[in-house]
Order: sequence, then C-alpha cells, then structure tokens
Amino acid sequence: MRAARSLALLPLLAAPLAAAPESHPCQNGLVRSLVAREPMFRNPVAVAVDVDGTIYVTETTRRKQADLDIREVMNWVVEDLSHTSVEDKRRFFRENITTERFKKHPSLKDHDKNGRIDWQDLTVHSEKIHRLVDTDGDGMADRSTVFAEGFNTEVTGIAAGVMAYRGDVYATIAPDLWKLRDTDGDGVADQRKSLVTGFGVHINYAGHDMHGLTFGPDGKVYWTIGDKGTNVTANGVQWLYPHEGALLRYNPDGTEFEVFARGLRNVQQIAFDDYGNIFGVDNDSDQKGEKERLLFIPEGSDHGWRAYYQYRGAKYNPWMAERIAFPDGDDRPASILPPLALYHDGPSGFAYNPGTALNDFYRGHFFLTQFPAGKINAFKMEPDGASFKMTGDHGMAGGTPFVGCNFGPDGALYVADWQGGYPLKEKGAVWKIDDPKEKGSAVRKEVAAMLKEGTAKVDDEELIRRLAHPDQRVRLDAQWTLATRSKFWSSTPSGYLARVFKADSLIAKVHALWFLSQIKSFGGALFAELAKDPNPELRAQAAKWAGECGPPVPDLAPLLADPSARVRYHAAMAVGRLRANVLLPAVVRMIEDNAGRDPMLRHAGQYALRRAGAGHPDELRAIAGSKSAVVRLAATVALRDIVQDHLRQIPTGGAGAERRFPERHAALLEKLLLDPEPSVVSEAARAVCEDPGIGSAYPALAALLENSPDARESAVRRSISTNRRLGDEASLTRLAVFAADATRPQPLRIAALEALASVKSNEPLDAVDGHYAPLNPLEFSPAFATRLALLLVSAPADKAFSRQAAAALDALGVKQDAAALTSQALDPKLDPPLRLSALRHLKESGNAKWTETALALLKQDLPALRPEVATLLAADKPEAVVDYLKNTGLTSKDLPERQASFHLLAILKSPAAKELLAPYLASLKDPACLLEILDAARVLAPSSVASIESALAAESPLGKWSYALEGGNADAGRKVFAENLAANCTACHRIDGEGSNVGPALAKVGAKGREHLLESLVLPQAKVAAGFGLMTATRKDGTVAAGAFLEEKDGKLVLSQPDGSKLGIPLADIASRTAPVSTMPPMDAILKPAELRDLVEFLSSLK
Repeated sequence: MRAARSLALLPLLAAPLAAAPESHPCQNGLVRSLVAREPMFRNPVAVAVDVDGTIYVTETTRRKQADLDIREVMNWVVEDLSHTSVEDKRRFFRENITTERFKKHPSLKDHDKNGRIDWQDLTVHSEKIHRLVDTDGDGMADRSTVFAEGFNTEVTGIAAGVMAYRGDVYATIAPDLWKLRDTDGDGVADQRKSLVTGFGVHINYAGHDMHGLTFGPDGKVYWTIGDKGTNVTANGVQWLYPHEGALLRYNPDGTEFEVFARGLRNVQQIAFDDYGNIFGVDNDSDQKGEKERLLFIPEGSDHGWRAYYQYRGAKYNPWMAERIAFPDGDDRPASILPPLALYHDGPSGFAYNPGTALNDFYRGHFFLTQFPAGKINAFKMEPDGASFKMTGDHGMAGGTPFVGCNFGPDGALYVADWQGGYPLKEKGAVWKIDDPKEKGSAVRKEVAAMLKEGTAKVDDEELIRRLAHPDQRVRLDAQWTLATRSKFWSSTPSGYLARVFKADSLIAKVHALWFLSQIKSFGGALFAELAKDPNPELRAQAAKWAGECGPPVPDLAPLLADPSARVRYHAAMAVGRLRANVLLPAVVRMIEDNAGRDPMLRHAGQYALRRAGAGHPDELRAIAGSKSAVVRLAATVALRDIVQDHLRQIPTGGAGAERRFPERHAALLEKLLLDPEPSVVSEAARAVCEDPGIGSAYPALAALLENSPDARESAVRRSISTNRRLGDEASLTRLAVFAADATRPQPLRIAALEALASVKSNEPLDAVDGHYAPLNPLEFSPAFATRLALLLVSAPADKAFSRQAAAALDALGVKQDAAALTSQALDPKLDPPLRLSALRHLKESGNAKWTETALALLKQDLPALRPEVATLLAADKPEAVVDYLKNTGLTSKDLPERQASFHLLAILKSPAAKELLAPYLASLKDPACLLEILDAARVLAPSSVASIESALAAESPLGKWSYALEGGNADAGRKVFAENLAANCTACHRIDGEGSNVGPALAKVGAKGREHLLESLVLPQAKVAAGFGLMTATRKDGTVAAGAFLEEKDGKLVLSQPDGSKLGIPLADIASRTAPVSTMPPMDAILKPAELRDLVEFLSSLK
C-alpha cells in the first residue's frame, strides 16, 4: 500500500521545470518565491521545515464536510454547549445525524455513497500530512509523498498544526496530538503515536482546532487549542477546560502535560521572543466594536473567552459589556489578563525571526499572516513596564490568502497559501519569503549547517560557545544538548559554564539559566550574585530560574521591590511556582505599590497569592481583610483561581483523588460579596458564578440584590440570575421588589422581570453568560404569585417594562377576570403587544365572548395587530378571516400586514384560501410579497411552484433570487448583518467604522442599487469590489505580480500592494492573469430567503 501510494506520484515528480520559480516582490528587500503547489497537495493549513530542509504540509479534506461547522447546524447550539467531552460529541453525532435532517445541508453529504446520510459519512475524508523535498536545490520541491493519512474518525478535526525536528513530526489533529516518524526512509511515516487525546469537545466554528506547534525554551512542546475545548486525562490528572481555547504544553516524551494558559478563542500560532516571552494574536468573535487581540501569554493567565459568549446575540454578553475583549474598561474583570492591543483581522500564522533569517531590517520582528485579507504584517515588541508594546507595524507581503508559517533552516520564512476563500477550493501553495542578497551569506550557511549536523558530536566547550550565537535555534540546540549531559548536573556551575556568567553576552547567560532550569539545578551563591547584577533582564531571568527549579526558596524579597517592573514580575511568578507562602507579605507590598497600574504585575501578584496561598487559607483571610482595596481585589482573584484549579485540574488516582473542595476559600468569597469596594464585589460575584459555580455561595450572592442593589451591573445581573436559580420565595420576592423599584436602572429591572418570566421554564442557558446550566421549573402557591403580582402591577412602567411585566405575570399564572382582559384588549392607549396578550389570555380562559372582542379588533385600523388577531381566529371563525383577507389584509397599504396575510392563507389551508391566492400566483403582481406568495403556494398549490421558480430564473441572472429585491425589513436586516453567526458579515465588512477591514466598507453601499447588492450577495465572484479581490498577473518576461485588483486605467492593470501603494502594469506586458478572487461565500446558501431579503433591504438603506 505504501509503495503504490508513492509510485503514483512519479509522473508528476519527473516533470521538468520550464522556468524559474514564480516570484513576487515584498517590502524591504524581500521576495516571495514559489516552493510547491497543487496537485502535490491541496487545501494547505500549516507548514513546517525540518533541520535538513524537508518540508511538511498539512492538508485538510474534512473542513465543514466532515469536521462540521455549528453555523450550518444552529439548532444544535444548546446541545453542543452541553458537551464536556469528545465522547459526548461522538455519541451525539451517532444519534442525531440522519438523512432527513441533513438532506439539504450545504456540506455534509452522502460521502460513502450508501444512499443515506449518517455519522459514518464523517469518516470518509481523511486529513493528510505531505512531505516535500527539493532534490536538485533549485528552491522548488520536486518530490512529494503522503507522509501520513488515516485521520478520519467521526470526531476528527482538521490537520491544523505541524512541527518537525530531526525526523520527529508532531501534528495537531483533534482529538489527538500525534508524534510520527519515518524509520525506513521511504517518505511515509511508519511510526505513529497519539501522545495525548481529548481535544475538540465542541462542534463550534470550523477552524477552531489545535494549531501552533513549537518548542519552548524549556524544551517542551507548546501548542494551542481553539474554543472547541479540552478534556484531557494525562499523568494522573484530568484537565477540564471544555468551553475555551488554551495554550498547552507537554514534554516530548509524553510526560507533564498541562494547560499553561486559558481563555483563548482561536490563537493559531504562538511565538517566543529571545527572552522566552510568549505572544500570539487571537481571532475576534465578530461582534460590533470588537477587534482581534494581540496577547502576551504568561503562565497561569486567563484571557477571558468562553465558547458560549459566541451565541449571545443581542442578549447581555460579558465579553463586550464587561470589556473583556478590550485592553481597558471600568468594570473589566481583574482575573482576565487584558490584550496588549487590538490588531488586524483574520490572524493565522505567527512567527518570530530567530535572529539570522531574512535580513538586518527584520531582526527582532514578529510576522503575522492575515487570512483572508491576504497580507503579512511585521512588527517588534518593546518592554513597557512588566508588559509590552508594539512598534514598527507595517505590511511586509501580500497578494494571496496566507495561513500557517514557519522559518526554515535556510533563513527563509515558509508560508502556506490557501489560494481562495473560506470553502475548500482544492488548490494551495507553499511560498518562501527571503532576501536574495542575504540567503547565501556566511552566517546563514553556518546556521543551516549547524542545524542539519546537530549537536551529538559537538564538544562541551563548543556548545557553551554556541549559547551566544546570533541564531535562537542554534542557541536552543546547544542548551537542550547540555541538559542531556550529566557532567553539568551541579548546583554550582563550573568550568566552561562558569565563564558564561563572567562574559559579556547577556543572551548566553539567559540560555545558561534556562539550561539550569531544565535540569532543576539551583545554586544559591550564583543566584545571590545575579540578583544584584546591574542588568534588569538578568535579574529577572535569575528570579525565573529560581522559580522553575523548585526548593530551596531563595530570598526573593529584594527582587519583589526591584526598581524594574519586569524583575518584580518574574519574582512574583517565582513565588507562585515555589508556593512560597513565607514571601506573601512581600508580594502584598508589591501588589499595593503597583495599585493596579501594570496589568502584568497585577497578574503576577495574583498568581503568587493563588499558588502560595492555596494551602494557607488563614493567610489569605488576612490578606482579604487588608485595608487596601487593590490587595483585597487581588485576594479575590486568587480565591477564584484556587477554586477553579480545584474544579478543572482533577486527580484521577491515588491519594490526591480524595482531596476536599476548598470550602474555606469559597467562604472567603462569600464574605467579599459584602466588601465596600465595588470592584471587589463584582469580582467575587463572577467567581461564584463562574461555570460550574460555587453553590454554597449562592445564597450570599442572591442576598446582594437586597443588601447592595447599587452594586455594579455585572454583580447585580449575577445576583438576579442566582435568585432565579435558587427559586425559593425569598429569592423570587427579591426579584419582584427590585423590578418594582423605579430608582433602579431600567435594563436591570427588565432583567429581574425576565427572571420572573422564566419561573416555569427549563431554559438551558445561563441568563448572564450563556453557559449550559438548565433552570428548574418552579412550583409555588397562587397566593404567593398574587403577592408578587401586586408588587409588579403597582410599579411605575413604560412600554418596555409593561411588556416584560405582562410576560412575568403570565408565567406566574396570575389570573385576571374576563372584563379586565376585554378592557385591555380594546384599550387604544395600550401597546399592541399588550392588547394581543390580553386577547390571547381571554381566549385561553375559555370565555365564550372572546371572539366578539377579536372581531371588533379585526375591524379597527391597526395593521400591526390585525394579522395576529386573524391568526387567533383562524380555527374558530375561518369565514371572518377569509373576509378580512379578501377585503383588507391582502390589499393593505401596510407591507408587513400584506405579507402576514399571505402566510395566513397557508394556515387556513382551505379552498377559499386557495382561491384568494390564485390571482397572485398567476401574475406575481405584488413583488414585495413574492416570498410569501411562493411559501403559500408550497402549501396550497405545490405543483405550481417549480414552474414559477423556473420562469423567474429564466428572466435574468438574478431571477432565481428576485424575491429578495423588495419587501425586506431593514431593522431585521441590520440584525442579520450584526448578529447572524452563519453570515458573519462583520467578520469582513464595516459600517461607520465598526466591523472589519477584510472586505469593503458598506457605509454608502445602498447607492449602488438593489440589483447590485443582491448580485454581490448571491454571486460574489461576479463583480469583486476594487481593492478586495486578490489576483496575480504574469508578465511576458516571466515575472509575476500579485495584489488586490483596483482598476484598469490608462492601459494599465492597477493592483494594491501590502504597504498601500499602487502597482501599475501595462496591459501590453501581461501574458496571463487570474481572475480576482473574493473570499465571500454565496449568501443564499447560508441565509434563509427572508433573511437574504431583509439584508438587501438594510444594505439598500445605507446611502
């Protein structure tokens, strides 16, 4: 089987190259050159280059068609959020994927061709890893094999990450982290092992998989998981983070797995700088006003994202309302590390120049690929206190949808190219970006030779010397090799190593400390010397070394008071790692001195309290009673994290499995709910409600609504939710009293009413953040319901309050007499929804005269009310409804009433209804109601629909969608644009400065006309907006230019370049060119017909 697979490629591999590799100019002396493209592989996601230059590329075949996207099955959201393990998802697929449910699904088909759709159709397509080799040294791959495949269970994700090191190939393909190796040299892996499994709990968005494999300075394997979640058992611990993304790490031998940081959404690659700092760029959730986030990711950090935030829509969402998505905000949680900055759209690949790559201009730069914008940006990070700030951000390359990237041993940046929009296009390429003037330099040749040769035969003195090498990879190779040589396992460095600390090279000293950390070798005398070094970076790295080596605990107190914020940061982190409670007083002083100004120092202080205080609740109690509000806030976060650690890092065997819940820590959180500082109260409320919740503290949080009603909105909302969750009479009374108090903010009063309206509900998602936590329907006496009703009906009210109060009264089961209901239904001063509610209750009460009231309403001049009244009457008075439709509804000047009237015809299902529909079917004379006419015909005259749709399609290229040209609701269309997760409009477009820059701005798009708008939505490739369709042009001399199409003018093709400049190419010089490619998918395959029509209406209003 293996031989046949490789031999099948020989005709392709033997094809000669007719010309030099295709190339494109980039910025600052760089050039992008083609390495390989389809048919060697298709749909590439990630790329890695081994030390010998062998390239590995992952190919996805499963994206959406086997690794499903929740946006295509939105009715599964609640069930998906309930899953906490991969096995939950597997069971769900096997029970719920059926032909009937998926016969019209856009992606999942009968892939195994057995005449039905079921879970086994998820097992047909396999992810692949390709191995590419350039055998003749011309820069292009000319040999390709399928290195590994067979990744195709029903719960397999996409092959989104790959890393190669000396023949070992690591791949992230959920639910597994794989390690593979080719031992017989045929280019195909014959050893395959799942190192750890349990990733990809949720369906979620396609592409939110595992990515970003890289080695850390500590020799561990690091990688990320998107918000599909983690439930992993490894080395005797269950790591339970099912509703968020995370940064993970593991030893290459498969030991010491851990969740390093949490709360990511979809960071696809991370990068380490020269001093071990970890950075990444997280994809945003496409909500109004939100942007991607540039992150510093330290150990133990929480970056705030939870998968259930994605589905909040217009409901309260902590991600936005509490400013979690932003660098600052008045009520931003102190437990969540803020982003360094908001950044570019569509981050994908991310890499750091190892030191000798590219050219001098790009030393110390990070590189970010932006899919689907088709750009690569470069920037530097500079220290800013204990934090960092971005400098020198600029466009470096562009012209195609770049995805994963990594540096090769030759010093070039290798980039995978998706070659199209979001769907699978069966295309793809790998490019390398380099400076032609530098690629043959002496240092580049030296690095390539060192990396290829390895360090096994390099003597100790040379390894020590290499710790100062200008290339990070060479330094790390030397460091890791030293860690394997037992002669250096000493707490007192001597010989060659001792000379490192006396020499001038800071970077060599840093690597020497990292080496000592790897072997857990700590020397008190050396630490004391380094702690007084004039260089703050060396003092900081010394503190880090102390923390990573474990006991003994050195005197870190002076470093906790160091003038350098970075030193203080690493000293506090070391206290946490050492669990050194003896140093907690010094940590508290550091926290108080920082006063919350530097968020990284705040994190380090909280981390120290969390780790060092976990086993010392009495010391934490004293700290939580500090006079300083910032200290109490830090204690609150530490208590929250201690409880979260207990719930999310669960021993699975041995004595540790019998550990008790940290009740004393939870009790301290209860007390902090009464703190005089509002930020402390809010943080304590968040801690109590953080999924899965601290049930013992619920009564104290519920009482906050009564004891501290002026608390911050974040705390009050959680108190409201907790009162409903408790559901006893005292809790429900608190809700009613709060709702009735006109001095309270209106949104919070409404929230209390909504809680009361849910008393009979088993609503599955939490009212505050949307996590899966079904409510229990409540039982209570009619007398109690009446007492609550008296509180509500006497409260001052506007229309919004009255509507929600009515819903609450309905849920409480409060009975009103028929006369009062009739009076409300006929009262012209009341809001129409309240009048309709009264009529509905009158009907449900069994009152025989309800139809008289309904018929009276049907004759009133109330277009907003009449169709609903007619619907209530349809079963009891069909003749009256037909008469209304004939004389009023179908001819109304009010468009929504006419549209509702056609829907009502389908409800009646009578010969009279069919007769009323007939003339509209014959002439289609009401184009604004065309969609409703066709819907009614599917019920009343189904045989006529196909011919009508065919005739419409034949009229014009847009005839198939002519129902969407008129009749939409602009407000509903605005909601589609802003909130529809399947359409995801704001991921690419912006209006009035809010949204994304991937696609064109739409502030005045309505001026282009409805036909143009509809064509752009359903046929996005027909006319690509200038500046947003990526294309390439090949000149007659063989050179190639790429960019976004702008225009043809004055005999030139004009392309936009990554730096914003324009490139004009004479048309006479062009031999061939590709068509501009839009990344936008056809919206008719995503939106329901009514949603498409509403979107056209909204967009047409933008002028």
